[in-house]
Amino acid sequence: MPQSTEGLSSPTGGVHVSWTVAADEVVLTWRETGGSSSGKEPESNGFGNQLAQGMMAQLGAKMSREWLPEGLTIRLTAPLEPLAA
Repeated sequence: MPQSTEGLSSPTGGVHVSWTVAADEVVLTWRETGGSSSGKEPESNGFGNQLAQGMMAQLGAKMSREWLPEGLTIRLTAPLEPLAA
């Protein structure tokens, strides 16, 4: 089974979510820390990735993921128009 980066998989782990709005888009940042990170992208996609892919398709969003030894950071950038409708 591939190692996953899950900030909630450990009692000392955590997830910090923040967002900013600039011009006509919103940027959501999801930062996991203290989980079971290997610092490498997993070999398979889990439920969270499938959920993100569906959201991206619905909203016309873009996503970047960065696997670091301290945890995973995801940035989701979406246009405001579909979110305001």
